[in-house]
Formats: sequence, C-alpha cells, structure tokens
Amino acid sequence: MLAGAVLLIVAALRGDGDPARVAIVAILAAPILTTLLTDLLARLVYPVVVLPGLLATLALAAIGAPVLPALPAALATGAIAGSIAVLFIAFARWRWPEAEETPLGSGDALIAATAGAMLGPGRAPAALFAGMALGAMVALFLVTRQADPEDPIPYGAFLCAAALAALAL
Repeated sequence: MLAGAVLLIVAALRGDGDPARVAIVAILAAPILTTLLTDLLARLVYPVVVLPGLLATLALAAIGAPVLPALPAALATGAIAGSIAVLFIAFARWRWPEAEETPLGSGDALIAATAGAMLGPGRAPAALFAGMALGAMVALFLVTRQADPEDPIPYGAFLCAAALAALAL
C-alpha cells in the first residue's frame, strides 16, 4: 500500500500533477505491484495478473497515452524483452536440468515483456538491467551469508521493482 502511494506521489511530482499521467501510472502499476508482492510472499507469478497489465499497456499505447511509447515501439520492446527473458529461462533449464524448480520461469518472461512494453526502448533496457543487477546483488548477499542454496530468490520481484521505479520516473 505504501509503495503504491509513494509511486503515485513520485509520478505526480514528476508529471507536474497531471491527473491523466497519475491515473495511467496507477493503472499500469497495479498488476506489477501485485506481482511484486505475490512473488515476494509466495514465490509465484500469476499470468492472470500480469497479462491484463500487458493488455492495458498495449491498449493505452494504442490511444497515445502520455506515459507510454507509441504502440509499435511498445510491441517491439515488449517482444524483445520477453524473448530475451525466454533465452535466459532456456539457459537456466539447460544449466540446472535436474532442478525441481528452475531459477527462472515463464512468469519472469511475462514480467519482462510487460515492463518492456510499458517503458519502451528508451527506458526498458536500463530498468530490466537494474532489476537483474538487484536480483544478482541479493543472491550474492544471500550466498555470502550462507543461506540455503535451495531457497528460491524471487527474481520477478526485482524486475517488478525496477519497472515500477522507471514507470514513476
């Protein structure tokens, strides 16, 4: 709740209080913030939450919403980000074939595609890289603290956090 309020305050300040901008950020942030919380708490990414966010993004991009890239850029960036995530997932499954759960899953690809579409080619690469770096730093911290290596790290939550920060700014 607090994170959502902070996000909207930052969006309002950044957009000079434009109510349309704040409303669009709120619409786009809701599924990403929900996904961040479910991934942190339950280690699950629900497509039924992420997909409406992607569809809302594309619909708003189609009508020229002020915070979003144009529809062709949103489609292309979302497809590229999702495809790169799928490559990472394929590598993880190849690298850890015996693992019951791979470190990355299809939910992470949906998050990447949604973030890519929301942020466009100018902001998506930096935001997704920041999410990956944040996840890697937390993983490194946990390894140095001798955490159980079998404990999953909610990678999608880091992608969501970075996407939300970029969306507000």
